[in-house]
Amino acid sequence: MIFPASNRSQKAAYIFARCFALGLTLPVVLLSIALPYSLPVSFAKAAPMKNSAIIAGEKAAASCYGQNIEQAALIVLGDYGADGRVLVRKVLKGDASLLGKPLTLPGPLTMGCRMQPVPPLKNVMLLLCSDHSLVEIYDLPESIGYVSVLVPIYGKTQERERLLALLSLYKNPGKVGTTYNGEYKKEFLYAIRQMKEPANFEIVKNVYLDEKVDAKDRLSLQEWLAETQDPRALPLLIGALDSHDKWLVNDAASKLICYFPGKELDAAFAARLKTLPDDLRPMVVRTLLARGVKLTGSVKLPETTLFQRAEALDKEGKKKEAGALYLQILESGESNGYILRIAALKCLDENSQAVRERIIKSRLDWLTEDAARGNYLEVTDTARILRKLKDTRCLKGLMAILPRRDFIFARANLLACLAIAELGKDAAGQAASALLREMNLSHKSELSTRSDEQVRLLLELGFLRQASAITEAQEFCLNPKNSNWASSYKSLEPVLKALQARDEGLSLTNLLKMQGSQKLPQQAVEYIIYRLGELKDARSTGVLLALFAARPAYSPQTVNEALQSIGGPEIVSHMEATALDGKSPVQAEAIEVLSNMAPARALPVLRKLVKNGAIEVRVRALAGLSRLGNCDDYKMLAPLADYWKGDRPVHYWVLQARYNISERCRCH
Repeated sequence: MIFPASNRSQKAAYIFARCFALGLTLPVVLLSIALPYSLPVSFAKAAPMKNSAIIAGEKAAASCYGQNIEQAALIVLGDYGADGRVLVRKVLKGDASLLGKPLTLPGPLTMGCRMQPVPPLKNVMLLLCSDHSLVEIYDLPESIGYVSVLVPIYGKTQERERLLALLSLYKNPGKVGTTYNGEYKKEFLYAIRQMKEPANFEIVKNVYLDEKVDAKDRLSLQEWLAETQDPRALPLLIGALDSHDKWLVNDAASKLICYFPGKELDAAFAARLKTLPDDLRPMVVRTLLARGVKLTGSVKLPETTLFQRAEALDKEGKKKEAGALYLQILESGESNGYILRIAALKCLDENSQAVRERIIKSRLDWLTEDAARGNYLEVTDTARILRKLKDTRCLKGLMAILPRRDFIFARANLLACLAIAELGKDAAGQAASALLREMNLSHKSELSTRSDEQVRLLLELGFLRQASAITEAQEFCLNPKNSNWASSYKSLEPVLKALQARDEGLSLTNLLKMQGSQKLPQQAVEYIIYRLGELKDARSTGVLLALFAARPAYSPQTVNEALQSIGGPEIVSHMEATALDGKSPVQAEAIEVLSNMAPARALPVLRKLVKNGAIEVRVRALAGLSRLGNCDDYKMLAPLADYWKGDRPVHYWVLQARYNISERCRCH
């Protein structure tokens, strides 16, 4: 699932709800957070903080200074001019003969998504590639100070020397205190992830066992220790199970389950069942039982919820038994929204009138409220449920979704329109009348100046398929009194006409073919692609494959979903050929689509690509094997999982694939 950057709080809430619903007391969540580098340094002598003149915009931040330092072939300190020239006053890395000379960059530097020019700056640090293109630029004294200290360290040829130098800074940050220490912690953690020499494992082990290291830092080190799957890490993680810090214990337990299955771990867990934290014990017991470990004594089996039992039955393919439990959940006092939406969607797979009636009776009021108040993830699922219920009593909830025109609600919005249209002319007429009233009152709201929301409202009208409402909207938009609506309507006029055609699939397909000349709004193209996928119109295969190859600005995922929905040998063959084409810019996307459409055809391709190609290709192939692979694949991935000799750039994904295969196929 994809979450916009501006909605990370919703993403966090969604993940928490999902983990809580599944009974996971400690989900293994690995987050990579880029923090601004603006902490004081000892040699800056408490230099006053100031705002940077550099606007990063949409550029991805490096995890630490070292990442940029290692990428740069040339690092200089100097004065930057707007003409793209730098007067070099100091060379920290690279060609020392540039000292005191003007350095011409490939072009003036720009910043941010609007490509604003970087203003002239004195005393800036530039990290450049061999062709003098920019890796990074720093203008804050604090950042310049960090780089100045770290460049000689990263320049050391011996890995052990680099690690010990960074460790010294980590442990002895200087007179300014622990704030300075924070930046060097990140540098040390970055450096150990680049470690190539097994002997240097002992450096991290000694830090981890140091009593002066606090629990938060030990958690970070624990993550690295576990991911190495080095036998030397196993006793350290088992030892952490005896810690007085609950978070260290929970984290160690989850890491051990993921990365160190075996008799030694089973024995360690069994010996500590009575001393483990109460909320961790059920997960450990379930793990031991799943591995066939016989537990002795008065070990209380963890209680499972209705939802957990239903999920287990569903996973075993016992759909009827699972459906009965899902329905029981819906008719109970359950309040967890995630559980309720999943239960409803699973029940509605059966699509029985009796089941639909029971859901309406027990949960219609809740669904209606959720449609009006839920976040975009929740409302999208709620729209699917209301559509599957196929009942005019759902109209209120569906209409509550229509005014939510923020772009992140686009899928929910479209599903609601389609659902209302499927309820018949009366329901569609009511919704269309409400939209027309909103148009007529738009001069009293921000809708009068928001063209993107105007487009979405007009699309809603179009997908309701009410010809009289479209005519009325046309008269309103083209009236000189409403001139701020005219461009929105004209940009959508071809779409509105196509949606009224008898052969909707053919009309929409032709519209997509001509979109280069028509210049349709992005929202309209997204809606058309999704609708063609729903219609499973094979006539659109050619144009959708062309869009797949072009990777346009709108969401590639919508094209992928439409192709998967339409299916057929032509699409499968195209994806297979593209997945094997190392020169194709959409090779990685093709791997994912092929894996979803034709698992049997995909497996040989996945096995070949996990060892070849660009990193994104290998990652997608590993993700596919994670879902589709068997015990043979588990064994095949073993050499790649070796931290010291394997495929380091994709090591994490190799571990995840092996863990998922072993859990699904019970192979070790």
